[in-house]
Formats: sequence, C-alpha cells, structure tokens
Amino acid sequence: MSPAPAIPADLTSAVDVLRGDLRGLFGPRLSSLVAYGPRLFAGPVPSRPAERPPLNTLALLDKVTMDDLQACAARAMAWRGAGLAIPLLLGQHDLARSLDVFPFEYGDIIARHVVLAGSDPFENLTPIPEDLRRACEAQAKGHLIHLREGFVEAGGRPDLVTRLLERAAAPLASLLGHMGRLRGREVDTVEGLVHTVDDVPGILVATVREILGQVRGATLANDDGRRLYPDYLRSVEALVDYLDGWASSSRA
Repeated sequence: MSPAPAIPADLTSAVDVLRGDLRGLFGPRLSSLVAYGPRLFAGPVPSRPAERPPLNTLALLDKVTMDDLQACAARAMAWRGAGLAIPLLLGQHDLARSLDVFPFEYGDIIARHVVLAGSDPFENLTPIPEDLRRACEAQAKGHLIHLREGFVEAGGRPDLVTRLLERAAAPLASLLGHMGRLRGREVDTVEGLVHTVDDVPGILVATVREILGQVRGATLANDDGRRLYPDYLRSVEALVDYLDGWASSSRA
C-alpha cells in the first residue's frame, strides 16, 4: 500500500511562503491550493538538493488572467529556488472541463493530494470509466507507434534497439499503472503491474516483466534488443487489440 501523502519536512517553510504569496496575489479569488506529485512520496530526502524532485502544486482561482500569469512569473525564480514547481493555475471551470481529457493525470491528483489552503477542489470528482479507457487506448497506441518507428530509426541494430527498450520501461510502467486503474486495481510494484495484464490474450508475461525490471534498476545487455524486441512488440500489439475489443464491447 502506498504511504499517505505528506509535505516533506524540508519544504514546509517553502510551502508557507507559497501559500502567503498566492493569498497576497489573489486574495479571496484563491479558492484552493493543493500539493501533489512524487515529492509527497519521495521517502528519505537526498542529501543533495539538486537530486530532490520539486513539489507540485495546483492553485484554483475564479479564473486565470494575463495579469495573474505576470504576477506569478515575477515570483517564479524564488519558488523554483525553494524547491517548488511552478504552481499549476486553473480557473473554476477549467478543472471540470479538463477531467475527461486528462483523466489519469487528474485522477492521480484526486487520489493523492494534500490541501494547503481553502477547500478540497476534488471532492465528489472522479474520472468516468470510458474516459479512462479512451486515454489508456491512446497511450497504448502511441507506445506501439513509438516502438515501430524507433526500430526503423535504429536501423535494426541490436544495441540501438536495446536502448529503445530501455527508454520503453518508464512509459510501460505508466501504461500498466493506468491499465490497473481502468481494471479497478491500484498497483505500485513491478509484479503488480505485470499482474494487471497477465490475463490479456497475447501478452508475453516474461518479456513484459523483463522490460519493467529496468524501472527497479535491472539492466539490459547490448544484444538483448534482438532477443526481446519481437516479443515485446507482440505484447504491446496484444494490449492494443485488447483495448480495441474493450471499446467495441462497451458500445455493444
């Protein structure tokens, strides 16, 4: 189970400054401020500040104007220097109208965030299954296109194809994590990600597990591309077929 989201101790002062800055800029127009993203779950803090991911925040206003952007731009350098990402500014209507377009991105924030000021903007909000399926299908098809194009660009050279598969590990983990949510499973381990799709026809589980292993530090040899690429390509094709079938059955 994932740990509960919490503001890192080394960023509490920076968060206080950000909250004060935004309240000073927007006053009652600031209805909510939340923190989200990997920094809430970063675990032990790296000793070198450059190795620490910034803290993501979202500020919800009545609307976002050019003046608002200019006011925030003037403070951007100070926020970044304090270990914060530039706040995502949204108007009240932007959030609801974007949920169907970015269901996984907002779904991640909805599932794991910390309210820093105002009300919780995500109360009673949740992505609908069809939006999740559509976004997952688009992600899978994009990954498939990238794999095919990457192989051609690599000229079929095993070492370059291996590099292609190394770069595929993080997108695959993201895709299978989204597949898990689509199928009602929240997973955060390699085996959990594999289990998300191990019953999908045509998936070659051992190959998927080997690609995902790189997320946890495993490495590929230069000639592994020749061995892994055909089976990995077939697995991604099978996943696309599965999502296409899901779409057809949902419309039946």
